[in-house]
Amino acid sequence: YEMLSKADNGTTEGVEAWCLYVLTGILQERKKLDILTDYEQVKAKILLPAVKNALQKGLISLDEEKTLEVSIRNKTVTAADVASALNIKSSAATYLLGKLREKDLIESVEQSKRRYCLKFSSSKLIYGIVDALNKHELIPSNLLKDK
Repeated sequence: YEMLSKADNGTTEGVEAWCLYVLTGILQERKKLDILTDYEQVKAKILLPAVKNALQKGLISLDEEKTLEVSIRNKTVTAADVASALNIKSSAATYLLGKLREKDLIESVEQSKRRYCLKFSSSKLIYGIVDALNKHELIPSNLLKDK
């Protein structure tokens, strides 16, 4: 409020300081948007760390983590992708994808019942996603209970 009161005085310095303050805030928010709209950055800074977090907390198995990583890297995943990445049989990959669907970690892509994508709203992933967003200062700290 001090900055605004300086601008209210009508001095050139006060108005310039207020403009600089506002523009700096806009620039900071724009940088956040640049990250959140760039899939490569979202993948590296938010999604993959969230999956690692779920593994570390024992919420998913190592094979499930690898499968989710494939789905993140490719944006979608099929049983053939999983079989190739994990060096397992197609039937085992299909079973693994079924387990991930049951855990609500993946969902079918609309155009195909055999192609899946990561389900961001999964309770097993959401805490890791929020942690990663917070780590990179992409959400306001006042939204977090601990702050």
